[in-house]
Amino acid sequence: MERILIVDDHAVVRHGLRLLLEKDQNVTVAGEASSGDEALQLFEKAPFDVVLMDVHMPGGLDGITTAKRMLQSTGHTRVIMLTMFDDEAHLARMLALPISGVVFKHDDPKDVFQAIHHGRPYAPYLPQALTKNDIGRHVEMRERMLLSPLSQREEEVLVLIAQGYANKEIAEMLYISVKTVETHRANIFKKLSLKSRVDLVQYAIKNGYLSLP
Repeated sequence: MERILIVDDHAVVRHGLRLLLEKDQNVTVAGEASSGDEALQLFEKAPFDVVLMDVHMPGGLDGITTAKRMLQSTGHTRVIMLTMFDDEAHLARMLALPISGVVFKHDDPKDVFQAIHHGRPYAPYLPQALTKNDIGRHVEMRERMLLSPLSQREEEVLVLIAQGYANKEIAEMLYISVKTVETHRANIFKKLSLKSRVDLVQYAIKNGYLSLP
């Protein structure tokens, strides 16, 4: 029996996924979270075999950053990304991680089960809508993004700054000091040659760190 954690900021989506998964006798929904921060708290308390992770969750860590933290802390949990975004930047960021699958929210519900039972790290279950050319472009962009000058922590700070959080709020969310946030902020602007927060937001959108509402 595989224990599943559902992470999505919409209660209706979580409820729908729970009802869907209850049809499979080989899995059990062991937890639900409405944000990346809440998901990490649950993840630290109890092990999960599979995490169904929404990509875009306003008001905290996004799904990709949350997935990255989970995958770095355990070797057995499989993460499947749930998304409405099929652009190259988002897919490249997802495929840069050892995720076990990507499912578009408009896909057939059977794709969720396919991803859970057949997806594997570095050989993820991918939507049938993606052609070989699509996957090739995403892999190429993934390789470019892996060469990003930013560290993982700087990427997390970048996302939160772009979302409009103040240094103190970011410090509380990441459990670091305000001074450390200020240092990361300065390094981000220096490494990316940015002059203003507007430049930072534009960079975040262009490179898939932030999506337009």
